[in-house]
Amino acid sequence: MIRLILMTMLLVGWLGAAVADGTANAATDARIAPLAAHSLLLDATRAGPRLIAVGEYGHILLSDDEGASWRQARHVPTRTTLTSVTFVDDDLGWAVGHGGQILHTTDGGEQWIVQHGEMNGVDSLFSVWFENARHGIAVGPYGYALATEDGGKTWEQFYVADGEDGERHLNHVFAGVDGRLYIAAEIGGVFLSDDRGVSWKLVQTPYEGSLWGGTSRRDGSVIVVGMVGHALISTDRGESWSEFATGTDQSLTDVDELDDGRVVLVGLGGAVSIGSPQLEFKAGIRPDRQFATSVLHAGDKLLLFTQSGVHTQPLR
Repeated sequence: MIRLILMTMLLVGWLGAAVADGTANAATDARIAPLAAHSLLLDATRAGPRLIAVGEYGHILLSDDEGASWRQARHVPTRTTLTSVTFVDDDLGWAVGHGGQILHTTDGGEQWIVQHGEMNGVDSLFSVWFENARHGIAVGPYGYALATEDGGKTWEQFYVADGEDGERHLNHVFAGVDGRLYIAAEIGGVFLSDDRGVSWKLVQTPYEGSLWGGTSRRDGSVIVVGMVGHALISTDRGESWSEFATGTDQSLTDVDELDDGRVVLVGLGGAVSIGSPQLEFKAGIRPDRQFATSVLHAGDKLLLFTQSGVHTQPLR
């Protein structure tokens, strides 16, 4: 997910330098780098017991011990920045990134192929979601969106709205527990779909800034997070939204629900806010002040995916 920090500065600007690396015969292959686990990572997810993280230079990292150690995937055919990753089971996964590239794996992330895009292409993708082994959606800046019904063998561009609304940056696509789809977008907009992404409705939240990430909770409520500590919740499937206090003014990039119902928010400047199931938050700033782009929980610890790799923080 990026969980998309400083979207314009990082994903469109500064990170664009990542595509300049490598021109030899294996120029499309990510290098095995000893310090890959300490490089910029932009999203992470689970594939059964395995954890998978993606980031700059085509780095895809795998962990089979709940984040205690990490290694690179055996074969990744790109060196561009990867921004988002998703899996539908232990084996089938997709990752997206700069150049509009979409990668696919059938073996739990060990080896990947390119399904769409070019390493030096002009398009970018920020987020990818799959319903099952066949149906998926990928979204990016300026309303750029793609859908597949054959597991990614072919992708078709679609539009979430007409006019200026259809040109909003689409930052994160995810599903609710009942199957409704959500896209957190800029200018405080959330797009909703009840027909698997065929048609979309724009709902304007009370916040008018960019929304960078979101998640659906087990109770059916939906949370989206964005700039300057703003976070909103909907208890009616995205039809209306109310803002809640997060305890921080740092921009938020990702949200995770713990097994006990608590909610974790992470973002820029080392911000980590942990809230009760009722969304009463205690905010903190990590001493290293590393910005986090994604968060997962693993047992009694948080895994924070940051500008300098994976960091752990005990859960209290």
